[in-house]
Amino acid sequence: MEDAKVQKIESILEVLSAQHPTAGTELQFEGAFQLLVATVLSVQSNDKKVNQVTRVLFRICPTSHLLQTVNTRELEKIIRPVGLHKTKARDLTGIAQVLEEKYDGLVPDKMEELLRLPGVGRKTANVVLGHGFGLPALPVDRHVLRVCNRLGVADHSDVKSLELQLSTFIQPTNWLRMSDCLIIHGRRICKPRPTCEQCGLAFCCNYFNARS
Repeated sequence: MEDAKVQKIESILEVLSAQHPTAGTELQFEGAFQLLVATVLSVQSNDKKVNQVTRVLFRICPTSHLLQTVNTRELEKIIRPVGLHKTKARDLTGIAQVLEEKYDGLVPDKMEELLRLPGVGRKTANVVLGHGFGLPALPVDRHVLRVCNRLGVADHSDVKSLELQLSTFIQPTNWLRMSDCLIIHGRRICKPRPTCEQCGLAFCCNYFNARS
């Protein structure tokens, strides 16, 4: 049974890689710190809005040292377009302070340390590890959750359980590629109201076959 699931997941990755050859984070950043900030801002927002905000934000405070000096109200005003601006401003200020006090202004490259930062969950930590440091990481969000459940390769309702399950069926070198492909597929094709006629995975999709 596990061998069959591994083969199915490998086939899915092959198809998705062909359908989305440029899949990757759409956040614009320079270095792990800026990626961390952008990913925190992306919670319940979208990458286009985040990139618009960070173009302004990173001109003012491209480092944790500068970010911790920004006036709270000014920070809230800058990041307001991405939503949850008060919470995110508090988290970003807290992150900057922790980085300066404990890590000499550098972003840690360990999951357990990233998770101790204000406002940082597993998805954000995995994005930073994978795209910021080039380490094996498997970010899982609502898009990954939706696509995997429809395809029948998972039956979880929470992202951590799905992350742990997928990581046992995929080689670590393919974790990030799988995540990037699933995320972009969920955003463009396998949306809440999917465009199945554009999907290359209809042949192995439980959701599609149940509708047919």
